[in-house]
Amino acid sequence: MIFIKIINFTLKVIVLFLRIVTFFLSKIITFKIVSIQSSRIGGIIRVPDIFEIEKERLKSLKRVIIICVRELPVCNFFLSDLIERRIKKAHKYTYFFNRNKFFEYWFSSEVRFRFGKINRLTYRNTRLSAYLKKSHESSYYTDSLFDYDYVKKPYINLSYKEIGEENKFLNDLNLETKKWICIHNRDSEYLKNLTNHENFKSMNFKYHNYRDSDVNNLIKSTKLLLEKNFYVFRMGRIQSNRMNLKHPNFIDYAFEKDRSDFNDIYLLSNCRAYLGSDAGPGDVPFCSGKPRFLMNYSLTLLYAFHPGGSEASRKNHFSFIFKHLFDKKTQKKLTLKQIINRNLMGLANGVELKREGVLPIENSEEEILDLTLEMINYLETKKMNSQDDYEAQKKFWDIYYENTTYKRFEDIPVRICSKFLSKNMYILE
Repeated sequence: MIFIKIINFTLKVIVLFLRIVTFFLSKIITFKIVSIQSSRIGGIIRVPDIFEIEKERLKSLKRVIIICVRELPVCNFFLSDLIERRIKKAHKYTYFFNRNKFFEYWFSSEVRFRFGKINRLTYRNTRLSAYLKKSHESSYYTDSLFDYDYVKKPYINLSYKEIGEENKFLNDLNLETKKWICIHNRDSEYLKNLTNHENFKSMNFKYHNYRDSDVNNLIKSTKLLLEKNFYVFRMGRIQSNRMNLKHPNFIDYAFEKDRSDFNDIYLLSNCRAYLGSDAGPGDVPFCSGKPRFLMNYSLTLLYAFHPGGSEASRKNHFSFIFKHLFDKKTQKKLTLKQIINRNLMGLANGVELKREGVLPIENSEEEILDLTLEMINYLETKKMNSQDDYEAQKKFWDIYYENTTYKRFEDIPVRICSKFLSKNMYILE
């Protein structure tokens, strides 16, 4: 025990010494260690665009060496390799390592002992999404990230020929001649399983549970898609329950024995559209330029749909529907204005919502079906529904901007599903 303490103390001293050395070398070389949340798809999928945006700025600096530290376990090795290659293309002197004690002490040392000039490669809070920002330049970086348009510039492009002859699962489906939709419901099983790993044993991810939904609420929508001659893949690496549906063109892929890292990304990046939760799997079609229609979205996270919101803000070209926030005290659903006035905006924590006496109510089968009909209409016509509900859509965002401090750049940053909005006009009261 004493021996281990001596080793750990020695390692901490070495880390602090190396930080001091890199500080004095900073006049001729910029050296940074950053962490990538590679244990979840949502934590790594959008990393490359930060490097793309900053590519020219990095060139103007003295030599910059960036060490990216992978959080273990890696959620998808194929995706991780794909993203790492793209990052290296954007910035030559980038190196990748798995997280270990050395890097843990490095990160904790940066928190405990702050020194060195703050610059554009500032590493903050172990999150790569923020390390290129200076606090007083947050608007510039947020807007730059928002303006990166994945529909026009997708960075995941997997062709059918990349499947390979040995991939029996995909070859048997003969996907070259098929059109398919990927669906997904977020549940707690993946993060619950993640706590079995030594790096997450002390974590309690229950605060994420407000995002959960029942996969069987997708049955009506799936049947409609099957009638429209789509194949439907229910995605997810680790899910709680199978979907109660049997059909030759429906594949509950989350429970397929032939599931693989490559197959995960291929199916998601080449689908005709994605219908599902705001979760990691939905980011793959999003970054591949495919239509993404979100269900069970939390209105407390509206900032992600407009510039100036946060590092998470990105363009969202397609409709969404949201969970209803039910006030247990008044026994009524909260309006958008009430959500804002009760300081719930920005809240991404189910425990906090419960403390506020607010219960998220997930979307019903009928509500998801309305969104599915709007998605099918888009796929058939390449147009969103008519602008007959323009005033209602605009009023929603009028309320949002009038009661927040965000700058407005457009009337309607993202549309709510038309039928869903017309059936839930309480939100505008």
